[in-house]
Amino acid sequence: MEQIKRVIVDLGIEQPQIVASADDAAVRAYFYHAPVTKYIQLSIKAFASVIHEISAILDAEYEENKHLNAAVHTQLAELEETISKLEQCDDSFVNREDFYTPQEFWTVLSTLEGRIKKWRSRKTKVIGEQEISAAAQEYDTELKRYAVLFREKMQEEWQTARTKLYDGFHERCRTQGIEEDFNPNIPWSAPQDFEMSSILPELLAQKEVRVETRKNDFIHMLRSKEEMACVVSCSYEQWRRTAIEQIMPIAAEYLREAAGTLRAYYDALAEAFHVHLRELIAAKTRERHAVSEQLSDEERKLQEDSDWLQAFREQLDWIERG
Repeated sequence: MEQIKRVIVDLGIEQPQIVASADDAAVRAYFYHAPVTKYIQLSIKAFASVIHEISAILDAEYEENKHLNAAVHTQLAELEETISKLEQCDDSFVNREDFYTPQEFWTVLSTLEGRIKKWRSRKTKVIGEQEISAAAQEYDTELKRYAVLFREKMQEEWQTARTKLYDGFHERCRTQGIEEDFNPNIPWSAPQDFEMSSILPELLAQKEVRVETRKNDFIHMLRSKEEMACVVSCSYEQWRRTAIEQIMPIAAEYLREAAGTLRAYYDALAEAFHVHLRELIAAKTRERHAVSEQLSDEERKLQEDSDWLQAFREQLDWIERG
């Protein structure tokens, strides 16, 4: 027995355990522990198999979640881009620095002045009471017609400018890729009150009376006597200046009022778009938050499952190592 022990030691086993008989304690210990060890080994294999299955499931979920998250991240990016465009568009409605009085308004005003100045522009004066009265009445009537044409054209240009503003605001949204069927009803219109009072008294008050020497040809042949006569006349240029002085300030004030109402419409329309865009921004922000929360919850749960499985695998490895 000792010789066998020395041989075993020589093979590298410092303290060999040699069973001398079937009643040896080592034999009894083996038969006592063998079933338990076998059970533990089988259990470890079973757990390892379950770990493998769970790991496969988690890996599949991870891959699926990765693809799902890619879609979610794409959705988040799209939402961020949409919100950014909405905010940029909204800024243009908050910073209202691009309003200006349409040039067409000034063109209409200039046309009115041109009409006033053009009436009988090739003539200098009218002579005679009846002729003066008839010409003054004619000019006064024409001036009223010019005023009506001015008001109608101004209201037409106002509506055109209003439409341009409305379409322009929608175009701002379309430029930013915002397709919204938003049609606010802003109850603004051009001013209606523009009536020119008659300036007939002012025209007739400008009569010029001068005494002229005239010769009666028949009497002159008989007596060669000169006679004195009063001549009444009015200057067309003075009438035109009077009309300009009376009408143009009123017309210019009407233009300023039209520009003011157009600016008020512009501000009201811009405010309506601003409120609408802020509502869209708030809705998209809530949507982005919901998507972000969903992404974080999925990632957190998956990570927790992965951490638990890793801890269980390490514990099982420790048991298997003994």
